[in-house]
Amino acid sequence: MLAAASLHLSTAFSKGEAPLAPDIERLYDAGQYRQAAEALRAALEQNPQNTSLDYWLGRSFFEIRDFSKAISSFERAVKIVPSSSEYHDWLGRACGRKAEENIHSNMPDALPFARRARHEFELAVKLDATNIKAQRDLIAFIANAPGSLGGGEEHALQQIRALSVVDATEGTLALADLYAEQKKFDQADAEYQKVLESGVGRIDIYFQVADYCRDRSDAERMERAVEAVAEIASSNRRLSYYRGVALVLAKGDLAVA
Repeated sequence: MLAAASLHLSTAFSKGEAPLAPDIERLYDAGQYRQAAEALRAALEQNPQNTSLDYWLGRSFFEIRDFSKAISSFERAVKIVPSSSEYHDWLGRACGRKAEENIHSNMPDALPFARRARHEFELAVKLDATNIKAQRDLIAFIANAPGSLGGGEEHALQQIRALSVVDATEGTLALADLYAEQKKFDQADAEYQKVLESGVGRIDIYFQVADYCRDRSDAERMERAVEAVAEIASSNRRLSYYRGVALVLAKGDLAVA
């Protein structure tokens, strides 16, 4: 149900997130999430009221797909700091993934987690309407959820309009994602083209366009998105990957790819 939301995860240490001790940060950034979780649990024994440790422990459990433990960690964090939009958003993500985990094998257990996910996303947006990740997560949930869980196109469009007031480009991207999810690819293409022509100086925006073009095997437009990133951040390490994919799609020089 929340697979689309995973597209919008940011890098680990974005602006506004609680910092970690350098040794734990290195483990997390290196993808050594189990070791990071062990270090975080040890740190929590020394400082159990440090909510940032619970938050990052939840992030580590999320990465290793132990969603039950992630939920427990995020719940401890929001209990101490109930006003954190970021904490509620991540609790929603963990609940959503737990619902996905149960949806085929145990539907009755999946539904409470799905309802909790929507509640947490809505609360995260209510606490901070400028939390773009929470806005996009809520929209992705509504777009993919059945009507019994408050899903549906009209509800999704309503939330997209609310997002557009905060960030017009993100609203356009969310609308493009909705059309792509509905397989209305002509409309999706038009919205992604608007983003590509917007001149917005944010690499994450162009990478989202590149991901769509990759999935649609649109090599020409993918190359344009990648070059837009290169003009902003020519040393970004993801550029090599995207350039390689674009070459494969364009049937270009495979050795270079």
